[in-house]
Amino acid sequence: MNQSNNLSRRYFYAFIVEFPEYTDLYIEWLIAKLLIADDPKLEHKLAHKLHSLMLLNGWG
Repeated sequence: MNQSNNLSRRYFYAFIVEFPEYTDLYIEWLIAKLLIADDPKLEHKLAHKLHSLMLLNGWG
C-alpha cells in the first residue's frame, strides 16, 4: 500500500511540474492524504479530479 501511495504522489507531482495551474488541487489532495480529513472520501475525490485532469491533458 505504501508503495502505491508513493507512486501516486510522484505521478501527480510530475503532472504538476508540467501543469503548475493545478498546484492548488495537488496541495489540497496531499494535505487530505497526509492528514485525517473530516471527510474520509476527500482524498479519493481529489485524486479522481487530478486523474481526470491528467487524462484531459493527454497524460495516461
